[in-house]
This record gives sequence, structure tokens and C-alpha cells, in this order.
Amino acid sequence: MTQLEKIDYAIQSLEIAKAEVQKVENGKGNGRSGTVIRESLKMASRITRQVANSCILGCTCLRRQHGIFVNDEVGD
Repeated sequence: MTQLEKIDYAIQSLEIAKAEVQKVENGKGNGRSGTVIRESLKMASRITRQVANSCILGCTCLRRQHGIFVNDEVGD
């Protein structure tokens, strides 16, 4: 999974959590809503931590035509 795919996955996880919160606020949540919210937020946190740890924003890398992520995996 590339870093951009990981970012997209984290965004989707946050959108799922947001939708569940909105369901609960509207009285349409179920007994699993809390678990879905919690697990979606945990997954977003894990993924974004991985991406943040692999990010290099130094001018040297950008000048040398390197990407901003180290060890970016090629998508399948």
C-alpha cells in the first residue's frame, strides 16, 4: 500500500466514524456504534502515524527529485 493509499484509507476511517457519530446523535445508532466509532478512530490513528513517520519534507530531498516519503511501497 502506498503512502497516498494509506492517507485515503485513514480518511475513509474518519468518515465512517463521523457517520456513526451522526447516527447516534440522530437517535439511529445501535449497540455497536460505540465500537465502530472507537475502532475507526484507532485505525485512522495507526495509519496516519505510519505515514507521518515515513514523511521527509527536507528541501534537499525535494531538490534531488526524491519523493517526500521514504520506503514508499509500490501498489499492487
